[in-house]
Amino acid sequence: MTDKQDPNDEIRSMSRKFEAITTTDRNSNSHDGPGGNSPSVINVRTSRNHEEVRQTADGLSLSLQRVRKDIPERIIFVVDTVRETDCTPFEIGSGAKFPPLHMIKRVIEIFISAKGSISKKHEYAIMKLTDESCQWVCDFTDNPKTLVNQLDRIEEVQVEENSRRCDLTACFQLIDDRVELEWSSKEPRSLTRVVLIYSRSHCIPDFSDSRSFTALMENPHFFTDVVYVHEKVNEGNECEEVYTKLGELDVKQNSYIFEVARNPANLHNTMAKLLAHPLQRPKQDDTSYVPQCLEDTDVQTNV
Repeated sequence: MTDKQDPNDEIRSMSRKFEAITTTDRNSNSHDGPGGNSPSVINVRTSRNHEEVRQTADGLSLSLQRVRKDIPERIIFVVDTVRETDCTPFEIGSGAKFPPLHMIKRVIEIFISAKGSISKKHEYAIMKLTDESCQWVCDFTDNPKTLVNQLDRIEEVQVEENSRRCDLTACFQLIDDRVELEWSSKEPRSLTRVVLIYSRSHCIPDFSDSRSFTALMENPHFFTDVVYVHEKVNEGNECEEVYTKLGELDVKQNSYIFEVARNPANLHNTMAKLLAHPLQRPKQDDTSYVPQCLEDTDVQTNV
């Protein structure tokens, strides 16, 4: 009889997938909706403000082509801490179960470690979404220990009744107030990327005032990516509607927006896909995560 594997060891073993995933400019389906039943591309031209942002971004595209593609990133993790009333845990192969926030913390920790192995120049900050507010948790730092300590202090917020709407206005207002963005088209010292990790299945995100978000997205060195961690899709939740709304954050057509249900391996794989530098990656709809040598060659294995 062998000892049962430590659940933490099993979680860590999943992180090895980070090193195997690369982004190449190939065609494949992306922006899949929750459940993965059918691929869909979110049409982001849903408002006049969004169209103006896109036109501004197009006007700056030539400037971006002259920017070095390896400038340091400042990445802001916006972590949703709300645990809804019908929340189900992640279950790994050993049978151990973990709440979504626990898994989200661990994949962020692994992301920071993997990204730091690529370049030590990147910095990270942490924010948290609660049921009624948004708070800045950790200022920009390149110290992994500081980041992990701050992550571990984040606690989930248990709600008694599922809300139907989440206002993201305060989140991007806070970012707009605290983060000084560079507008120089010649040689910016860094770019800023928000990675929003949203985990509610009954609460549709929206803006009561989108001016701060619009102003941020007009900056050519500001990016927003999304990871939507949701329950299994059913008639009793709003997963499809939430995912569609999150897709509208991609106003410049350069965001990466993913969804994952209660599958630990998929969550790790998804975070691995966000390791790519925004100036080095293709649009999400043009990505492929299969090495070209395997795409062009029939591989046979003996078992």
